[in-house]
Amino acid sequence: MKYNLSEITEVIRERRSVHPESYSSRKVHSEIIEDVLNNAIWAPTHGMVQPWRFKVYTGEALKQLGGELEKIYKSASSPS
Repeated sequence: MKYNLSEITEVIRERRSVHPESYSSRKVHSEIIEDVLNNAIWAPTHGMVQPWRFKVYTGEALKQLGGELEKIYKSASSPS
């Protein structure tokens, strides 16, 4: 077998969602982000060939995006 089944099983069984209360202010290095996005390019698309495109926000742009998303969320979740 090309891949070690026990390692794949371990990765699948140990994966967990990370919720906002678990976020930290620790910076993720750009090399890690690049590796994750390069891996994401290989995600299946049900047979369709699509060019994946990603945007990475850092620094002040990330703060601005967060502020805008907060406004949108509050607007969408407010009772009418």
